[in-house]
Formats: sequence, structure tokens, C-alpha cells
Amino acid sequence: MLPFYKKKRGFLLVLKVASKEEEMEYAAVQACEQIKDKQYLEGLQKKGYTDIVGYGIAFYKKSCLIVALP
Repeated sequence: MLPFYKKKRGFLLVLKVASKEEEMEYAAVQACEQIKDKQYLEGLQKKGYTDIVGYGIAFYKKSCLIVALP
């Protein structure tokens, strides 16, 4: 979700679906790794966005786990 004004805070969300409840943490961390590996934040910074926060989110049935990008 990118803000209308590039100086305001925006959020980069990568969503993963876990096949088991025990795999939720792994899936959320993998989502954060995807943000780093594919350099999503750097691409947005090149477009002029200055305050973007990344999150990896994993789902299993009706549960979700959110991990903030360090």
C-alpha cells in the first residue's frame, strides 16, 4: 500500500500460505527474505518513496502470523 505523497509512510506486504500451523513462522520469514532477495524496498526508494515498512505475513486457515522486516 503506497501513500499518495511519497514522503508519507507506506507498507510493503508479502503474503504466504502455510500448509501446516507449525510452518507459519517459516513462511512469514520466507516472505521477509523475498522482500530482501528481490530488492522490493530498494525499487520503491528509487521511485522516491522514503518511508516504506516491509512485513511478511503467513496464513494457515483462519490464523495469521506477521513478521516485520528487520
